[in-house]
Amino acid sequence: MIIPINLIREIEIYTFSHATEDEEKVEKAMKNLLPEGNQDLWLTRNTLKGYHGDPITIVSGKIRTKKGATGVLWRVVQELSSLDQQRLLDELEERLDEGGNFHIRLDKQNAYLGKICLLETDPVKMKFRLRLPHGRDRAEYVREVIHTMILEDSPT
Repeated sequence: MIIPINLIREIEIYTFSHATEDEEKVEKAMKNLLPEGNQDLWLTRNTLKGYHGDPITIVSGKIRTKKGATGVLWRVVQELSSLDQQRLLDELEERLDEGGNFHIRLDKQNAYLGKICLLETDPVKMKFRLRLPHGRDRAEYVREVIHTMILEDSPT
């Protein structure tokens, strides 16, 4: 399968930076998820108050270039362990929403260390806005794409 460069329209990446966390390290964790040399992510911060009045900062950004967005998904999929890759495939239908968006949650602490792994608690969240072909089963198509990314080297 040849992966179309326009498969992904954009990616939203976001996480929470709690009062006990260094925001610079949180940003580094997010940028570590990108392929080397990808400069397409601009992060913004929005500080809110938590339930107990403590500051919580939402660190978020978007990648709107098709090539950059596809490269991020490719890197994430290839860098996951074989167990996480299988989990991604097994949970694929739960990770696709009605709008055709694909959701992945990654371990923030490991991302800071340069490792990519799935995690549900206090994650870096990635929302891939997909452009899916009409008439095809969404989950099956995305499963084929992910499987191809697991088996083949990144084109970039």
